[in-house]
Amino acid sequence: MTRVRTTVTEPPRAGVMVVADDPDLRTIVREALTPAGVAVIEVFDSDEAVSRFRHAPPDAVLLDATGCGGCAVRTCRVLRMLDGAGHVPLIVAVDSGDAAVLEDAFEAGASDFIACPLHPTKLRHRVQQALRASARWRRLEAQRERLLRAQRLAGLIEWEVDALGVAWLNDDAELLGTRRSAQSRAASRVSLQSVCHADDREALDSALASLRRDHQPLQLDLRLALPDGSERFVHAEGEAEADPRTGSRRSDRFVAVLALDLDLFKRINDTLGHLAGDELLKTVAGRINASLRESDFVGRSPVAKHDEHLSAHGDSAVAARIGGDEFVIVLADLRRIEDAGGVAQRILERLGGAFHLAGQEIYVTASFGIAIYPGNGRTAEELVKNADAAMYSAKDNGRNNFQFYTDSMNAQARHRLELESHLRHALTRGELSLNYQPLVDATSGRVCAVEALLRWRRSDGSMVSPGEFIPIAEDTGLIVPIGDWVLHTACTQLEAWHREGFEELRVAVNVSARQFRDLDLADRVAAVLEQTGLDPRFLELEITESLLMADTEVSRQLLDQLEDLGVSISLDDFGTGYSSLSYLTSFPIDRLKIDRSFVQRLRADSRTAVITRAMIALSRSLELDIVAEGVESKDQLAFFSQYEPIEIQGYYYSRPLAPTELSGWMRKRHANLPSPGARPRHVYQANLH
Repeated sequence: MTRVRTTVTEPPRAGVMVVADDPDLRTIVREALTPAGVAVIEVFDSDEAVSRFRHAPPDAVLLDATGCGGCAVRTCRVLRMLDGAGHVPLIVAVDSGDAAVLEDAFEAGASDFIACPLHPTKLRHRVQQALRASARWRRLEAQRERLLRAQRLAGLIEWEVDALGVAWLNDDAELLGTRRSAQSRAASRVSLQSVCHADDREALDSALASLRRDHQPLQLDLRLALPDGSERFVHAEGEAEADPRTGSRRSDRFVAVLALDLDLFKRINDTLGHLAGDELLKTVAGRINASLRESDFVGRSPVAKHDEHLSAHGDSAVAARIGGDEFVIVLADLRRIEDAGGVAQRILERLGGAFHLAGQEIYVTASFGIAIYPGNGRTAEELVKNADAAMYSAKDNGRNNFQFYTDSMNAQARHRLELESHLRHALTRGELSLNYQPLVDATSGRVCAVEALLRWRRSDGSMVSPGEFIPIAEDTGLIVPIGDWVLHTACTQLEAWHREGFEELRVAVNVSARQFRDLDLADRVAAVLEQTGLDPRFLELEITESLLMADTEVSRQLLDQLEDLGVSISLDDFGTGYSSLSYLTSFPIDRLKIDRSFVQRLRADSRTAVITRAMIALSRSLELDIVAEGVESKDQLAFFSQYEPIEIQGYYYSRPLAPTELSGWMRKRHANLPSPGARPRHVYQANLH
């Protein structure tokens, strides 16, 4: 077994360039970000910003558009066009309500905005969110460099022999001591013969001829003559991919590239610190090593120097950590494609045991993506890229599993990028809207509340499912400005319904995970209530169980602030998350929403009915209101009507409707009901368990 000595270095601090001629604004930014470990680069004007960006691109840029909005927009446009600026977050600080500058900034390439006057806590969280969102992009942009690191660790250079017997270098020539741009790589290739030492060229030509003519595996030690005049000894091996007589591709051996990413590693780093995170990575590398054969090895150098490489004659696998919490494993000489899945499963099982870090017992999981040569790519870069795509698919499928690459994964990735690009402009282009689904009081039959549901109709008229675009908004941070718009629009609409005569109607608005982590959520809600004039008791904020339990202390503080405002809190999807019932008494919750998954299984599963009754009884004992979600049939309605008072939401009464449609629907419904306070004359027969 080859052992590798590694060193762990502290990661560099993220750098944020602030472009502002206002010294007070620069001071606020510096004092807000520096304690959070963010290096602040203060720049006074556009020319200096462009010059410093060209010299050393920062991790993010904050542009002050409060004094001269046009200047900031022009700077934003110039920065976005610079090399290396493709995915650097450009955040624009604008005066609250200055929609014109905001729209111009987004057209110029801005990634996000923050309203002035700046709130230090909000600023810090917004910048940190932008840095996290850009990390994925930087990883994709750096794939070539990461690939080269893995190649250096493995000591591998890939060659392809053409019909004339010339061996061509397919990938970057850096391992040979030269650097080439992307354009020069595409324009010309380097032949092995051209860099082979003159004394070894005859042996190379003879070996290549035997490889082509007689299908004889190539085994050869030779010297390479490098451009700087030095020589490098290499061991070359190869075999024909196709039978020389039939032309058919050899199918008895495969190469697999496995991309492994630790799930939720950042949470461990944030909770236990970077030293514990580094220790975890070393232990993970050891377990990966133990999962491979004794001749295999694990490389964990996050930055490889030019002359660093690992090699062991006869090795058939290489595992290298190529950045952050991601590893790439190369398995050669596989007899069956499914053997790669067996290796992945073996590693998953070894990683399943407890890790002891900082005096605590920690459990981690990992997600694997697997790409197979030559079916999933003919170059190492393609294989790493496709293994990455498969790894993200594994994460989307619940984590702690492995997925083999399919062509549809790249199509899905391209579709997601397209949606993200359009979503950045959807708000300013007026493509977003709200529909509202009514909640009906089972006792009176009257509409007591509506839930605001976000919809996106693109400029071409096509609808995008919330299940597609809301996760993208969460990942990119766009959910924050979109969430503010949803809250303001819903409160404004409710005020209009109150004027129409629906005086007691409430509106429920969903709060996303990103919004809930924003420490100034209560301040933003208070600002919307003040702007719209809505009585706080008519606003209901919906949060999920898992969101509530992610950090109970922070959740309690935030919910207390919202309770002080007078808004009500609804626990959404109750019964599907942690179900830590003991915590319910300590949170200021007003309402429980029984998840639709329980409602749909009432008839098929008697145990579901028992659990649902228990949830209703629990709510009653805690004096909480109850909402049954997803009610679609008379039998389901009859079941819940036994437990009045209760509110019913679902297609049995109505699908989500546009505001004007819902106004007419509510007027028509209420016109056919007894006066308020009188019990409607209806009889239900419960046929469920």
